[in-house]
Amino acid sequence: MRKFLVFLILISQVQSVFATSSCRDAVVEAYGSLGKKIDKNSFSDSNFSEFNISVEEFNLLSSEEQEEIYMRVKPIEIMVEETISDLNKQINRIAGSFYEFFMINELEDWRSKRDLLRSCE
Repeated sequence: MRKFLVFLILISQVQSVFATSSCRDAVVEAYGSLGKKIDKNSFSDSNFSEFNISVEEFNLLSSEEQEEIYMRVKPIEIMVEETISDLNKQINRIAGSFYEFFMINELEDWRSKRDLLRSCE
C-alpha cells in the first residue's frame, strides 16, 4: 500500500511538470499568433530569492531589468490569464466587424489557442 501511495504521488508530480511545460508552450504559441515573440524560458521559471538581490537593489535597477525579473518570477497561472486576456482582446476587436470575414482563420486559431490555455487553469 505504501509503495502504491508513493507511486501515485510520483505520477501526480510528473503530470504537474508536463502540464506546466505544455502550458508554457501554449503561452509561447499564443503570443506568436498575436505577432509577439516571447522566449519559452523568459517567464515563470524563478523565485525572487534566486536573484540574490534586496528590494532596494531591485528598485535601483533599470525598468528593463526590473521587467525581466518580474517576468521570470510571475507565476505561470498569471501568465496564462494574461495571455487569455490578450487573445480575447484581439477576438473581440475583430469578431462582428467588417474584418471578420477576412480574418476567419485567425479568429479560429485565436479561439483554439484560448481554449487550450483555459485547460491550463
